[in-house]
Amino acid sequence: MNKAQRQPEELVGKTVTFIIPGHARGRRSRLGGFRTGKVLSVERGPRIGFRKVRVMTPSPGRLKRYIPSPSCIDVLPAEIQGVVWFGKVRPLDQWMTGAA
Repeated sequence: MNKAQRQPEELVGKTVTFIIPGHARGRRSRLGGFRTGKVLSVERGPRIGFRKVRVMTPSPGRLKRYIPSPSCIDVLPAEIQGVVWFGKVRPLDQWMTGAA
């Protein structure tokens, strides 16, 4: 029995884990590394799928002088590691197919 596939808009309000590479530019480079944040919005492309996700991340403790408050950054779908679902981190593709 096949489960229905979830839409990218269902990510809004969920907590996701993601990795920002160290070679990122600008403000993203200061937030580099493994992070967790809440999804605010999803931008869909002209075809099936989505292009980017806007995530609100808490201010990192050691960088408070640079980023004093929670910040919103755009994350690519390839950088998202998983979705926190019922207390466990599920891989994004597994969560999207409904297997989680």
